[in-house]
Amino acid sequence: MSLVSYSIIIEITDSPNVFGGFSPDLPGFSLYYEGDIPGAIQHAIDSLKEFIKYQKEIGEPIPAPNPRAQIICKPTIEIENPQLVSSSEVKRQLNISQSTLSRYVKKRLLPAYRFGRDLRFDPVDVSRFKARARIGGEATAD
Repeated sequence: MSLVSYSIIIEITDSPNVFGGFSPDLPGFSLYYEGDIPGAIQHAIDSLKEFIKYQKEIGEPIPAPNPRAQIICKPTIEIENPQLVSSSEVKRQLNISQSTLSRYVKKRLLPAYRFGRDLRFDPVDVSRFKARARIGGEATAD
């Protein structure tokens, strides 16, 4: 039996004892923890439960549990001075229309930077978005 009903990715940073994370199954869930790996795992489980409880309280829909939920610890994807990518590049990578991309940004499913009328995206955010959208197999941020 799984400890959790939704997968959690715990990212091990370059800083000792600092962890971040997210759930590919629950858009909007993220975490930050300072301590050791067992503590980060317990914090992730507790935070996930609180996140679901809060989402229910405010009337947000909760996705169905993932029958293959797992907790994965892995190094953070680091890009040295990442170059932001254009809307056109993100639409190409995800094979989506402008209206779909705009909807993802408006619903805060995909973070973006606005410069005047132009949107730019961090490649790490796009990778995480793709990992959350993945169906089947192990979730990755590639």
